[in-house]
Amino acid sequence: MEFVGKVRKNSNSRILKGMFIECYKKMAESQIQIIANDAMRKWNLDDYKIIHRYGNLDVGDVIVIVMVSSQHRKDGLEATSYIIDWLKIRSPFWKKEIYSDSEKWVEQNNKDLKIIGRFSH
Repeated sequence: MEFVGKVRKNSNSRILKGMFIECYKKMAESQIQIIANDAMRKWNLDDYKIIHRYGNLDVGDVIVIVMVSSQHRKDGLEATSYIIDWLKIRSPFWKKEIYSDSEKWVEQNNKDLKIIGRFSH
């Protein structure tokens, strides 16, 4: 299974010019590993690959790729969803949306916090 997240053209009814993603690399790598290990324990996965970019990105650029392989589709789909949801709230990536006339750091989305409640953790 694979999920590819890209910089969207629109955010909150505003047109984006691009995005800047800042991260604390060592901590991000550690958190990604913890999330992946959790997924490996919860589902019957054969392997995984997680790539999360940072720096300046243009609209349409890939931000994150989550790939998992499993014997069963359900395990792969659930694990992929789990990984991307937890990446959004646990990994130290900070996103700044860049518009033609301004910039804005993105705050934690309460909707994301509610979504992860479906996974017991």
